[in-house]
Amino acid sequence: MMKMEEFANAVLAAVREKADGAFSAWITTVTKNNGIRHTGISTVSPDSNNGPCVYLEIYYKAYRDGDAEIGEIVDDVYQQIMRHRNDLKDINTADFLKWEAMKYHVYAKLVNADMNREMLGTIPHRHLLDLAVVYYLKIGGTAENDGMLSIIIRNNYMEMWGQDEESLYQMAVSNMRSDGEPDFMDMEALLCGIMPEGVNLFGCGEAADVKMYVLTNRSRVFGAAEILDGDTLRGISEKLAGDFVVLPSSIHETIIIPSEEAPGYPELAGMVRGVNATQVDAGERLSDHVYRYDRGAGVLKMAA
Repeated sequence: MMKMEEFANAVLAAVREKADGAFSAWITTVTKNNGIRHTGISTVSPDSNNGPCVYLEIYYKAYRDGDAEIGEIVDDVYQQIMRHRNDLKDINTADFLKWEAMKYHVYAKLVNADMNREMLGTIPHRHLLDLAVVYYLKIGGTAENDGMLSIIIRNNYMEMWGQDEESLYQMAVSNMRSDGEPDFMDMEALLCGIMPEGVNLFGCGEAADVKMYVLTNRSRVFGAAEILDGDTLRGISEKLAGDFVVLPSSIHETIIIPSEEAPGYPELAGMVRGVNATQVDAGERLSDHVYRYDRGAGVLKMAA
């Protein structure tokens, strides 16, 4: 059984042979959210300055588990590269130098502050409880699997544009709302809505012990950042007629529970820790803590 490095090089060699000069390819290692390192094949076409990168972890797992042969994996990686090789072709790299060209691409996402301490030393950010607000450029499609490229904004970008962190924050929140209103959904309705007819795994139609809601954005990518919008939090408190608990489900969404219906904070914190440990990908974990929105004060606080 090949180790990851051997596997990556074997796939790279086969992809290069298959490409026959249509693009250049090399192995790249990237440190992403929560310090998780990803190995991928980066590519660039002769007539372009950029190209897609296909990460190999999911393929390596399939190979290691005996679910896919190397040949199948090479074919799929090659097809992914060819499918997305022109996604970024029209991006003018000179535009990256200009704030006026890039400011409407600036968005915010939330990450765990402690788990990303090293990264935070190189990027503009602000703290929110045990979290950090960081900024990225959104280019292309509406979702990560739809040709969307997210480029983390680093300190030198901010300096190049002549902007400070506050201007990035204000622009990011403005762009978030320009994309439309947040998605605030009844969790039971959401789960039951995706089940095939005749299948009832979630007790659909029965009275739930605790009413839960999901808060995210329209693309459902980095949607936990919706809690940055004070108007959104106030609107939810009005809808629920009181304070509410916020559970950090992942970097993509949060779960909202009316305070009067919520179990005790220690129980909720234990539930969050358990779900993070067993159900959430390590690169998408946000926090093991529980938050509460105080309607009277209009602020989000740490609860447990």
